[in-house]
Amino acid sequence: MMSKKSKTELVESYRPRYLKANKAEKTRIITQIQEATGLNRKTIIRKMHAPRKSRPYKNPVGKGYTQKLLSLY
Repeated sequence: MMSKKSKTELVESYRPRYLKANKAEKTRIITQIQEATGLNRKTIIRKMHAPRKSRPYKNPVGKGYTQKLLSLY
């Protein structure tokens, strides 16, 4: 079983070739990645077209919550 990081690295290594390929070649590339990683075909296609984005941490509660707690102490 591959780690999430190694799956991402594998998909990213195939991305340039995938984006330039015709439909038949894209099918072969997706099949190769699917066999190696066990990912769903649709997941692989989404990862091929969307570059990896890192999202900043967002406080789920809101900005004022922490300040209200600090004022209580």
